[in-house]
Amino acid sequence: MFIFTTPRSGSNWVLELIWSQPGFRCVDEPLDLRNPLVARALGIGSWEELAGLPPAALTRLHSYVQALADGRLRAADPDPFCNPFHRLQTRQTVFRMVHGGEDRVNWFRDAFGGRIVFFIRHPIPVSLSRRAFPRLPAFINSAYADNFSEQQRREAQRIVTRGSHLERGVLDWCFQNALPLRQTTPDWALLSYEQLLLEPEVSVNYLSDKLELSDAETIFDHLGDPATRAKPGAGTRLQASTHLLESWRDRVSALQEQQAMEILGLFDISAYRLGDPLPAESLWLRDGYDPAQPRPLPLPGSHLERHHSRGPNYRPNWRIPAHLPK
Repeated sequence: MFIFTTPRSGSNWVLELIWSQPGFRCVDEPLDLRNPLVARALGIGSWEELAGLPPAALTRLHSYVQALADGRLRAADPDPFCNPFHRLQTRQTVFRMVHGGEDRVNWFRDAFGGRIVFFIRHPIPVSLSRRAFPRLPAFINSAYADNFSEQQRREAQRIVTRGSHLERGVLDWCFQNALPLRQTTPDWALLSYEQLLLEPEVSVNYLSDKLELSDAETIFDHLGDPATRAKPGAGTRLQASTHLLESWRDRVSALQEQQAMEILGLFDISAYRLGDPLPAESLWLRDGYDPAQPRPLPLPGSHLERHHSRGPNYRPNWRIPAHLPK
């Protein structure tokens, strides 16, 4: 099983929910070249080389991932003394793919007969929580850039050179998510951090059905606040969840939010929209529920409530980021 996501997306939370299932073991960030054991085992020394991996090198990548899945290689295994789900005997492996492979998601599915979980979170809180974007130059200066138009590459280079930390972070988010969003197929499990936070029961039932997990009750037992792992009652959970979703707004002005979200428009990404902390309706789970049911009503007076009052047909006009200096 492969969880494709971005750094600081809350993916460790969903990883632990799946990892709690009987017989599972975890391989965490198997393509993170900052881990010298990973770089040595892969035989790849730079992000540019990983991002522009030619088809001929897929045999080497396949052998590496298979060795991790079989337990013959431990380069990306978590410390067994620092995790709650370490088991001596396992029969399934869940990979958390945070760095690399975004252009080959379906290759991982087909090459290993695996299942895909695509976990996504709003780009602004993700970007604000990151100190650096080590792969950003590689996205532009490798064969990975061939997946994007000349205009997108030109504007991306301008953002890297002259954009703010937030804009560079959102750009990195776009490079990581644009290709998976193009590749999605019905067999993927698509889940947003926001819905897992606001509607954990819906999300867990969806994952259990989609991934054929055997013990949903264990997942519910480990379900709690992603930051504190506390288990608030139903009366306080919505308040705590809404606060987590909106807390980034205290650090970003309206203009900064607009400028950051314009970058998604540059990459034709509609997963998130200006003024709305929640993902697009197309990413909100409906399986097993009334498809006409709206997303959850937010608390009165919150940013979520103010956006909701605009009505379901509100859409901003996307445009290329014109604020950057020429």
